Amino acid sequence: ENWKLKGKQQKSKDVDIVIELTGVRSAASEYADRAFASEKDFITANKELMAYEAKTKFASARKMGRNMGFEATVGGKIPIMAALRYFDGEDILSIDGIPNGSTNYVFTRMFEDGLTYDEALQLAEDRKLVEPNPDRDVQGLDARDKIIFLASLAWNTQFNPEEITPQGITGVTLDDMDIASWIGTMRRRKNRKRGPGYSIKPMVVARKQDNEEIEVWVSPALVSNDNPLSKVKNEQNSLRINTRNGTPITIEGPGAGREATTSAVMADLRRLADYRRRGIIEPLPTLDGGYRLLDPNKSKGKWYLRFSLKDVTGSIRRFGEVLERHDLSIQHSIQDEDPQSEDYKSDFVTFHPATREQVIFASEELDETGRVTGPRIVLPIVN
Repeated sequence: ENWKLKGKQQKSKDVDIVIELTGVRSAASEYADRAFASEKDFITANKELMAYEAKTKFASARKMGRNMGFEATVGGKIPIMAALRYFDGEDILSIDGIPNGSTNYVFTRMFEDGLTYDEALQLAEDRKLVEPNPDRDVQGLDARDKIIFLASLAWNTQFNPEEITPQGITGVTLDDMDIASWIGTMRRRKNRKRGPGYSIKPMVVARKQDNEEIEVWVSPALVSNDNPLSKVKNEQNSLRINTRNGTPITIEGPGAGREATTSAVMADLRRLADYRRRGIIEPLPTLDGGYRLLDPNKSKGKWYLRFSLKDVTGSIRRFGEVLERHDLSIQHSIQDEDPQSEDYKSDFVTFHPATREQVIFASEELDETGRVTGPRIVLPIVN
């Protein structure tokens, strides 16, 4: 605080390392510039800063011969940055997982305790697992900044977060969670609320394509209960790195709350203090690679669609015609009573592999038939 308030402190020989924890990108950017200009090392927990400005900050640090710590930007206590340093020079194929412990906590409480979204979010706020304004968490912006920064490091390219529109968690309901658990099973058992099929998790994916493009998406997703990510609960984070020459490595640990951030910051502080004592300057990525982001609408995979269809003759036929026009093939379908109206049925459908835009365009055309009501949701499926 003294360093912030008194400009002369910038050049003080008593200050070796500046730690920034404001949570405000503009302030973090200014403090980084002032630290490097004054030949100080710099540590930040600001993932938004690193998602947007990592290339320029790394260049400033290199120019002044200083070190930079950013372990706390992603994953809390899990050492994901150390893992990426370990894989330096490897051909990374993908990074995926759950990077936001706050939203994972909300989904866990909804699934295990039957809480509504609002009730679960209030519980997370009471435990101080989200910011006073939780919008960046629940709208997926926090997770987007994290996966964009990780992707920039993995493929040495500064990506633009604005090219990715995250899907937040606010549209997911208890019905989605109940139905997802029965998808892919022999039948839904009325005497059991949950099945062995899928869990819904707040996922991110960054995946290398064959044409020098990187697919990145941020969304709640149906995750197969055979996938270890489906078992990650509460404020835990879990991130998986998959390389061409090795088995995927998964790193898991607490990712939300003050203690997780403090642990990551202190790890950076110990490392940078040791480097300073020994005169080590750690190489920082140039982020000048030639990769580009894939258009998110071109993302291809299996999809889940929930909507309410009018319970009258011809509705199913019209639905089928829309799917045929968009070359969509149903893999699973479950129909249930619509709690909002006796005139409609709640439909839960999964599709064989297709692009996101095929499913979105089809769902928009369904609206135009006049036979669909209420909110709908489209989610990716991860096996």
